[in-house]
Amino acid sequence: MNNCYIDRLADDLLCIIFKLICEEEHAAFYDSFPQKLNGSHWDDWGDDNDYYRPDPSSHDSNFLASTLISAMKVCKRWECVLSQIPSIWSTFQLSFRQGATSLEHARTFLRLSGSNPLKITLLWDDPNWIVPIEYHYHSEPSLFPGSVPPIRDLLLFGTHWSWLSASMLSSTLVNLRMHYDGTYADNDLGYKLDNALLQLLGGLPNLRSLALELELELELGFGLDDKRPIVLPQLSSLSIKSRLMGNWTSDFLRCVRMPYLCILTLDEAERGYTETHRTRTHEGILRELVRLTDPDIMEDSDSCLLQLVELHLLNFSHRANAALIRRLYTQMITLEVLTLGPGARDDNVALTMGLLPRYGLGDLPLPGLRTLIAFDVPKDVLRHVVSERALVAGSLEELYYEDRENEGNTSVANDWQDQVETYHRIDSVESYRYSDIVSRRWSELE
Repeated sequence: MNNCYIDRLADDLLCIIFKLICEEEHAAFYDSFPQKLNGSHWDDWGDDNDYYRPDPSSHDSNFLASTLISAMKVCKRWECVLSQIPSIWSTFQLSFRQGATSLEHARTFLRLSGSNPLKITLLWDDPNWIVPIEYHYHSEPSLFPGSVPPIRDLLLFGTHWSWLSASMLSSTLVNLRMHYDGTYADNDLGYKLDNALLQLLGGLPNLRSLALELELELELGFGLDDKRPIVLPQLSSLSIKSRLMGNWTSDFLRCVRMPYLCILTLDEAERGYTETHRTRTHEGILRELVRLTDPDIMEDSDSCLLQLVELHLLNFSHRANAALIRRLYTQMITLEVLTLGPGARDDNVALTMGLLPRYGLGDLPLPGLRTLIAFDVPKDVLRHVVSERALVAGSLEELYYEDRENEGNTSVANDWQDQVETYHRIDSVESYRYSDIVSRRWSELE
């Protein structure tokens, strides 16, 4: 290396180059999966276990290999420079397609990250290498041996929470996202593991953002005593996504106390279940939300009145009676943002009509509503709701509307669009994942 021009680069310039490489590597990790998973986003539901079926190239020794790890092996000087930039080692992805090498890479990142809070993705995408969950024992070596790393952000994709403990995650964990399909697990084992999940969460006092993307084909519930609830004292954002929410979603809302929860996202991903099941599932969830937002029911000092600021509903087909929806909306006096997302077809109509003021009744549904985001709502229905609310509650501050199915319909006047302060017509969304919808990643028409 003494005669190599690269060796002459100043340390400061090398640091800049390595940081840029680190950023590119993180982007490449996420971009590599849509092509490998039948065109689906790597962190969304697929069909027939797409996410757990490696393609022929998945065991390529260069697949997702860490450029930083390779750079450390170039020469002693590069190794020295890289070891003095702990911030670039604080974010890493652990893909089990790399086999045992991935664990060694993870330990290198942990060693060099110093005291920087970590952002970690654990991706179980090779069932031929990792120990199946039904044969896993807690006595096996930890993924993170030694002292507890200061993990701030953790994404578990396909890796079951039985591998974890609250003590291993420490009190530094702020953002946790779990994506797991447990539909093929034994029911008895799954029931025990669900309780383990709640016990794990109960040991994370500083958790602020929680995303549970779980496929649990269980109707047993969590089996927790309401008198001994799990408390998440700092949680402000909860997202639940499942192709079959079942009882576990309403049970979770009942068994977990979240005094500062202000953002709730519910997404029942499309699957070939009957409309009867979906309606029953959603009605149970809505009834639990009605209970949590009722100040008379929740007046007990041990209860936590749910005071949401944002509610996002995606694929939330629902045909419950209007009285249930109205009661929920009337009790949610703090709500400012409501998303009626895509995937519900015409069933967003009932959730939209619940916003109508009822003349002769004093309580206005969602009296603090400022922003409405509406997909799959006929134009005439939305016009009626916006116009009627404007007469009683004043204009909405923002209205986002995807008019895809009705864009050729000229029979409905557009005069209602002037009754909101700012009207946005959604054109093309980046994706229909709930994270992109909630973050409003879409283009707009003039």
